[in-house]
Amino acid sequence: MTHPAIDGMDQQDGADFSARDVKTLFGGTKSQISMELSGAYPLKMCKKYYTREVFFDKIDNRVLLTDTTDAENVILNFITYEKPEMAGNRIMVGTLAEAAFSGAELLSVEILPITDARPRIAWDHELYRIHLAMTAAEFKLEIK
Repeated sequence: MTHPAIDGMDQQDGADFSARDVKTLFGGTKSQISMELSGAYPLKMCKKYYTREVFFDKIDNRVLLTDTTDAENVILNFITYEKPEMAGNRIMVGTLAEAAFSGAELLSVEILPITDARPRIAWDHELYRIHLAMTAAEFKLEIK
């Protein structure tokens, strides 16, 4: 999905940096997970909170990701296999997926060459990383 970088720092590895207050809800055609991520960063880069909620609706074939934080200088990074086409706050990835976002602006799209032979077995070309900078305390991404 995505991982946020705060002031240039990625989430840290290990149990000391795990998500807290993880809640899940599964029922019928809808699923949801929410978690508190502020503890995943060193030196408490988030003063109070960084929450993430992901909602999936199987009937509408829709995913809604919502990040809410008091952190500053947050960059969201998305990796895609197909080359993304950007149009304002919309991202088209191939012919099968389209996403719309709010609370952020596009910084860049970076090409990630596949240099390791193992991934080349499944991926026959480079990947793409989309960098979005959060511009509000709440970021929403809806994928259809």
